[in-house]
Amino acid sequence: YNELSNAIQNNADSKKMAELVAVNFAYEFFTLKEKTGKEDVGGLTFIPKEKQEEFKDYAVYKYYNNYQAVLSQYSKDDLPSVILHEVNQVTPSSLMYNQATYDGYIVSLTLKYEESKLPSDGLKTVMKVSVIEIDNISYVIAVEDQ
Repeated sequence: YNELSNAIQNNADSKKMAELVAVNFAYEFFTLKEKTGKEDVGGLTFIPKEKQEEFKDYAVYKYYNNYQAVLSQYSKDDLPSVILHEVNQVTPSSLMYNQATYDGYIVSLTLKYEESKLPSDGLKTVMKVSVIEIDNISYVIAVEDQ
């Protein structure tokens, strides 16, 4: 997060901003250990405002729906927590959002999670995050599993 703050203050180029936004989004979204419940969806600040509620509904249904089950079977300390990442590639791309085409980047990431009792085979580890810039602000518009 500090690296992203520094990049914003120093007017980093759009490629670096896309990379940092994708990485910070991944940490916030896929780390459930710090969450208070399945409605506490991480990474919303990186989603365009007009899509945040829709994204939250999707996230609660698709990713956060087993929060209580994990807590009852394991413990809060066993919830997924991203501890490392690797940026595999940052590729410039024309991306569609709200029926318009934007210049953006597809950021390929690999995530590593903290060891816990939770089986790791269900955790998202490799993904592509699509990032566009609107009014000089970088936003995540899609996340695709690989």
